[in-house]
Amino acid sequence: MTFVYILIASLFISLCAFAGVFTLSLKEKFLNKILLKLVALSSGALLGGAFIHLMPEGIEEFDNVQNFFYIILAALVIYLLIEKILHWRHCHAGGNCPIHSFGYMNLIGDGVHNFIDGVIIASSFMVSIPLGITTAIAIALHEIP
Repeated sequence: MTFVYILIASLFISLCAFAGVFTLSLKEKFLNKILLKLVALSSGALLGGAFIHLMPEGIEEFDNVQNFFYIILAALVIYLLIEKILHWRHCHAGGNCPIHSFGYMNLIGDGVHNFIDGVIIASSFMVSIPLGITTAIAIALHEIP
């Protein structure tokens, strides 16, 4: 039965990705006005899910809580290093901007991102159904922006 929950949640979140089609109908001025609020909603949903639901579960599973927080710190540092190393600069100023291989980087990054989302959904449902539902909702809210 857990497998069915995992599939339903993954399908639901995959369908949420089509919310981008809806944004094509919005005027650019309105989209720019709400974009920051959508990013805040996304960040808040993920941080809330991590700090309120996932981290307490992780602390219960670890024998040494200090090692748990070292792992979290190492993950954050590695994430920031990867972001700085792989970050591609693009032009924000008006005028011509040289073409970057942004499409390939975006495709690879989105593939890794969706794989990690799937692993998180599956693992949270394996811990408990309510945790899985909460995590799926957080990930769905995260997909909106």
